[in-house]
Amino acid sequence: MTRSGPQLYPPASQQYRYQGRYPGNAMESNVGVLHTTEGTTLPDYDGGASAPNLTAVPDLLNRKLRWFQHYDIDQSSRALVNAPGGVETNTANAVQVELVGTCDSRKAVSWGNLRAGVDYIYWPAAPDWALQELADFVRWCRDNHGIRAQSTVEWIPYPSSRDVHLSGAQWNAYYGWLGHQHVPENDHGDPGNIDFARVLAYVNGTVPPTTGTTMPEKPNRSTLYRGENLTLLDGAPQTIYWTTEYPDDANGHGDGGKTVANNVTYSAVLTLVLTGLKREEIVHVYAAEEYSDGTPKGDSPVKREISGRDLGQMPISVSVPMIGTAGDRLVFKVVSHQGSGTVTVEEAWLEMHSWPMS
Repeated sequence: MTRSGPQLYPPASQQYRYQGRYPGNAMESNVGVLHTTEGTTLPDYDGGASAPNLTAVPDLLNRKLRWFQHYDIDQSSRALVNAPGGVETNTANAVQVELVGTCDSRKAVSWGNLRAGVDYIYWPAAPDWALQELADFVRWCRDNHGIRAQSTVEWIPYPSSRDVHLSGAQWNAYYGWLGHQHVPENDHGDPGNIDFARVLAYVNGTVPPTTGTTMPEKPNRSTLYRGENLTLLDGAPQTIYWTTEYPDDANGHGDGGKTVANNVTYSAVLTLVLTGLKREEIVHVYAAEEYSDGTPKGDSPVKREISGRDLGQMPISVSVPMIGTAGDRLVFKVVSHQGSGTVTVEEAWLEMHSWPMS
């Protein structure tokens, strides 16, 4: 079969190509199928055995999708079940896209130690920048491959979406975009109730500009340091107050650098030099709010753990809405959990990117 139009999506990396290992069938794509990976990183797809045509990985810091192409646009991929004796699925002119993240409402806010919107995307509530980037791909497929920018199916919330598959005849007659949940012979419910109507509106240029406060394209950058010893006693949280503030974009940390930030969403890497931590013992680090006089206001439910087996750099990525009395502080706290002795924080560095919250 003749393959028409460009086969490589221009923004996509070709680093993880599987077409040489699994050649598949040539086709003329006229249907787009969306999946969610139900994970937070680019999958290995068992070496390509279950890979789609493309994967979109959210870059939350830079607010963009990073695209990876595994098969040509008009080459069958392998992310759908194709039962013997039924209709064709992967080879039925379907270009498939995996969106890294989740559609499970149980993970709409948090997922283990991760926070939605900061560490991963819950696609039914995806930010506009992600939907716009997806719309760019849908538009490119329309303009270069004639895949209609339309969807005539209902996008059902997961897990009820596992029961809305098209019949074989409906699938064979379908043109446009749908989800894994709609494909016959498949029992998956992804990508749930993603707002595909908004994606199509962006394709057609009918969505009004976003109003109100929006995140700047580039975040504020902050670097703080503490060189004084901080002794940790078993079970007693200690606040890391900073002694040195290096020049940064925000330039808004009062009290000699004690305040990390106020009223922000942030992504940060905290590096600690710890002594006295035995191999089998742990410390927890977490974000917290406190009033300007130092009294506690509220702790983040997201904690990071350092064990004696793994000292060193510890990434922290949580969202703490600091909306309260002027002067309230966003701080980090450390607490040790051990039966005897003490742990000392000898040095601490904080490198942070932050965005003002509306």
